[in-house]
Amino acid sequence: MSQAKEVRYTARSITPPADRNGTSSSPPPKRRSRSRSPPPKGSSRSPRPRSPKRRSTSRSPPPRRRGRSRSRSRSRDRSQDDRNPGNNLYVTGLSTRVTEDDLEKFFSKEGKVKHCHVVLDPRTKESRGFAFVTMDTVDDARRCIKYLHRTVLEGRLVTVEKVRY
Repeated sequence: MSQAKEVRYTARSITPPADRNGTSSSPPPKRRSRSRSPPPKGSSRSPRPRSPKRRSTSRSPPPRRRGRSRSRSRSRDRSQDDRNPGNNLYVTGLSTRVTEDDLEKFFSKEGKVKHCHVVLDPRTKESRGFAFVTMDTVDDARRCIKYLHRTVLEGRLVTVEKVRY
């Protein structure tokens, strides 16, 4: 007389033991979602086929774009007059004591200065160490880059380069 072996199933059992034939006695257990929220009504567990034009159905706002991509798109929208013809210069390495008058005198050695703007800290009202100078002609600007780049102004080595938009 053969004795039947009692088998206990625990919560950790994955599949029931196989029969003599090698097949399991019961169907495999259904996979459960780990989500605590109930599944949406009328939906099947299989994924829906997606059409190529359809985007995600997320209701969260789209991610914000950062960096240079935004500035490039703005520069395309500008008219030809707003683009740098070559007479706008970017000056860095300035002392905090440099004023627009000092900068205008410094650049007038190489050509006629159209406009000069020293960028100030809004709270302290002192120079942030860089400025923008617009020369009258492109040749004046090239001459400034050639002769004033890496020169000393009020004890500081200044760099002069063409503005990049």
